[in-house]
Parts: sequence; structure tokens; C-alpha cells
Amino acid sequence: MEKAIRIIELALEKYHQHIDSDVQIYNKDLNRVMKIFTFLTITFSPQVVIGCLFGMNVTVPWSC
Repeated sequence: MEKAIRIIELALEKYHQHIDSDVQIYNKDLNRVMKIFTFLTITFSPQVVIGCLFGMNVTVPWSC
């Protein structure tokens, strides 16, 4: 009986290690994607703000 319990405990430990490694891989991929999105957001935010300001129906000081 104790042998069966030990086998089950080892199987559960292996299962937990497998799940942990999968989560680490997922987190690594997620961090990579978040770095890309952060870079894109920082890069394009000024252009979007300028475009929004000039795209509104307002008079531009130096336009005719």
C-alpha cells in the first residue's frame, strides 16, 4: 500500500513540474509579446496625439 502511495506522490510531483515548466514557457512568451506592444505604444503615441489634434475641426494658427 505504501509503495502505491509513493508512486502516486511521484507521479503528482512530476505532473506539477510539467505544469510549472509549461507556465514558465507561457510567461516567457507573454513577456516577449508585452515588450513588443509596449514598444509599439511608446513609438506611435506621439504621432496619434498629433494626428488627433490636427484632425479635429479647429483652426490651426499658421494655416490660411
